[in-house]
Amino acid sequence: MVIKMWRNISKNTIIIIVALVLLVLILFFSNITNKAEILNRADALAKMRQDGVEKLYLKEPYLYFTVEDQEYKIAKDALSKDEIYGSAKVEYEEVSNTFMDTAILILLLISIVYLIYTVRAMRKKQDEQVSQEVFQKEEHNVERHYIQAQHSEVNFSDVAGVNEAKEELKEIIDFLKNPMKYKEFDISLPKGVLLVGPPGVGKTLIAKAVAGEANVPFFYQSAASFVQIYVGMGAKRVSELFTRAKETAPSIIFIDEIDAVGKSRGGQNNEEREATLNQLLTEMDGFEESSGVMVIAATNKIEVLDDALLRAGRFDRRVHIGLPDFN
Repeated sequence: MVIKMWRNISKNTIIIIVALVLLVLILFFSNITNKAEILNRADALAKMRQDGVEKLYLKEPYLYFTVEDQEYKIAKDALSKDEIYGSAKVEYEEVSNTFMDTAILILLLISIVYLIYTVRAMRKKQDEQVSQEVFQKEEHNVERHYIQAQHSEVNFSDVAGVNEAKEELKEIIDFLKNPMKYKEFDISLPKGVLLVGPPGVGKTLIAKAVAGEANVPFFYQSAASFVQIYVGMGAKRVSELFTRAKETAPSIIFIDEIDAVGKSRGGQNNEEREATLNQLLTEMDGFEESSGVMVIAATNKIEVLDDALLRAGRFDRRVHIGLPDFN
């Protein structure tokens, strides 16, 4: 029981306890090593009347004097100053108890340090509790607010001027409508489609149109929402997103502005962003083409994306979308 309690004590507390024990031992042994012989009033006066008094000083709570190299002491209140001055032929001085003063100062400093440490430890514990509560709240928000399936009412007829992109995406729509046909003939389709084009060309609208044409649930996420203050939250959101998409398959996951989380690793280190990117890569490696989940991402900065995202089995089909034209 005692050993278990000792293990639960923090390292700093142990140091303070040891320091206090050492201080008590020093005080104890300092009193033991004091070899001055204590005398009563009569014997002290008799000794003082001798010519051999070599030293006389007051050190609370005793009066010390030395005769023939032997130190004696008597309670300071046992003799008056007249008796002291009249009996001894040496100069009388008062010596402050520097050791006790130092000991008291050390005890005071230790107490202050311990108090500061205790207050800081309590604040740190409170901050950790608050952080944990916020983290749990964020986790709860993942399920409640960030992973909601949408049912798109947008069709290709609502998107004009990008006929080439539509043609390239028709195969994806057919796969989402008839996944068993592709599985029966063992036809492999890409797990991910990357829509590449400048801002404002309608990449999000095209992704919604694919979901509307295929009549499947549409999970929209901005990559910037994955990057969180707390390490691990972004990866958690990615995992939850893919889990929900698999539960409602066939479905589409659309990640807008994927370059916010998919930038090439190296250079400036961002632990949270890299953890989120690694989770995204793991999720894309973990589901089969026949799972009925299609990942569509959009970017206008394909040159900054990590090479791992563009490898086979991930975003290995790219659809370039330019500004609409009259045709």
